[in-house]
Amino acid sequence: MNSRLILLLIILNFFYSCTKDPKVIPVQVLTEQQDTLLVVGNPDASIRIINTLIKPPNRCQNFVYEIDIDTNKINDISITIYYCTSPGYSNSSIYLNCLTDNIKILTSDSIIAPEILNYGDTLSLHKNWVTKNMRLIYSSCTNPIIGGDGITYNIGNWYNLSDKYIGLLIENGGNPTYAWLKLSVPNYNPVNSLTLHEIGFKKQVY
Repeated sequence: MNSRLILLLIILNFFYSCTKDPKVIPVQVLTEQQDTLLVVGNPDASIRIINTLIKPPNRCQNFVYEIDIDTNKINDISITIYYCTSPGYSNSSIYLNCLTDNIKILTSDSIIAPEILNYGDTLSLHKNWVTKNMRLIYSSCTNPIIGGDGITYNIGNWYNLSDKYIGLLIENGGNPTYAWLKLSVPNYNPVNSLTLHEIGFKKQVY
């Protein structure tokens, strides 16, 4: 074979091997929008309008309000409210309690309390979900007649809020349920009630 032809074939083969696309499997990077599993307030979710005032019928006793988030006849979470008043002092507390190991509450990294969400916020897998009983608010006041300062102290970030949301996750293998509670907490002294406006949930199937 002609040496020039052989040289030409070698050069062509070299350029072909350099320009050929390598077989590389692209790595998909999820954006925040793609990773979103539920938008708070999304009408595609199953939503129950509650609009119920939760308050102990009597002072100085606990009142527990249990909630079945996904309507499977198993209560997932409860709201516990306690308040007690007298001429000398007053105190109250509101807790959110996980009733099973499968329920998780969305919390911020800075405080062990439910994160305060707004309409349109997102619930996704890569957020800070924990199974833990959480305090929404603790309120106390001591009257000066018994040595107090008469100032009401509110501990917790769920105080004087209207139409805010708590994000929830119910684990169930490959079919988790994302949910929210819509609440309003008044600025009473002491804080002895809240209003549960609605419950929303949506099951995810992968």
